[in-house]
Amino acid sequence: MASYISDELIDRISERADIVEIISHYLPLKKAGKNYKALCPFHQEKTPSFMVSPEKQLFHCFGCGAGGNVFNFVMKWEKISFPEAVKMIGEKVGISVAVINEEAGKGVLKEELYRTNERVADLFQQELKRMVSAKKYLKQRGFIPEVIDKFRVGWAPTSGDFLKMVRAKGISLENLKKLSLLIPSQKGDGWYAWFRQRIIFPIFTPEGRICGFGGRILDNGLPKYLNSSSSLLFDKSRILYGLNFSKEAIRQEEEVILVEGYTDVMTLHQRGIKNVVASLGTSLTSSQARLIKRYTGHVFIAYDQDKAGISATLRGIDLLLEANLEIRIISMPRGVDPADLVNREGEGSFLKRKDEALAYFDYRLNLEIQKRPSLRREDKIEIIEEVF
Repeated sequence: MASYISDELIDRISERADIVEIISHYLPLKKAGKNYKALCPFHQEKTPSFMVSPEKQLFHCFGCGAGGNVFNFVMKWEKISFPEAVKMIGEKVGISVAVINEEAGKGVLKEELYRTNERVADLFQQELKRMVSAKKYLKQRGFIPEVIDKFRVGWAPTSGDFLKMVRAKGISLENLKKLSLLIPSQKGDGWYAWFRQRIIFPIFTPEGRICGFGGRILDNGLPKYLNSSSSLLFDKSRILYGLNFSKEAIRQEEEVILVEGYTDVMTLHQRGIKNVVASLGTSLTSSQARLIKRYTGHVFIAYDQDKAGISATLRGIDLLLEANLEIRIISMPRGVDPADLVNREGEGSFLKRKDEALAYFDYRLNLEIQKRPSLRREDKIEIIEEVF
């Protein structure tokens, strides 16, 4: 999608952003004469060769050659585009950057829609404080208040209450419609809320902005989980839930654990296992696989190993292999997800299973062997044909 930021605004941000201060958010810098030094984050080294010049507002690594201005650093570290880096640094220095999405052709500012999502998330969070049954559910799932607040979990009220609240707070109904948070009534006589009486999990971009929401119903109603519809901000096929919280841990561990849902990410994060993202269900996409590739080359799949989970694992493996990622599969008990396993047996049990994770070939071989109670000569031939 084409986007535009004025040169004047870029210059304003560049003048206000101190490269030493910005890079200090990412690296521990040490004074070295007029400059600052650190171990380079872009290649492995034991002696610091990464230098930052406050006078020139530039960085340079004498080991790998990486260098440039503050925008170049953030682009390379965050693995984002130039407009995204400008927006991110603008937020750090208190300058709002509105990027017009020219392809949409409607003059809608994405920045305004992000602000709308923020206000709606605040509303949902306030509603959770009053909803006893939702708080009870979260407590039963083992979540502590600090994690609930960090992931900004909330509660969606009834449609009528939602409409009253957004009107009272002056939230634009037009923006809510563009975000598909309000949808037309089937009777054609008004609008109603997309999320109604569900626990709400805000979905974030890798930079930490709310692009959509996911909702879980508490009773036996269907669908059990419901995500935002596609909008100018939200495309489920391109988002990995929890990446904003886990990207630094993924870089440090040089691997990622791929799970299915919100509560898996939150539970593992709460137990100190932070290099985790969710595919928002079992349908991993090629875009999500490429997004993983931006941060690591090693993936551990921890999907539920029921029939649907096995099928999803196999589909995901194909996409991850196409992205040239190294894959291992964590053996999960049938019908048990990572959140359940950790709550029942502790994080040690999950990490032990991770240590014993199977390579792709071994996983496929085990699946085929499990289908056959005996291993006659004919069975062995069939297994070879299935795997190869």
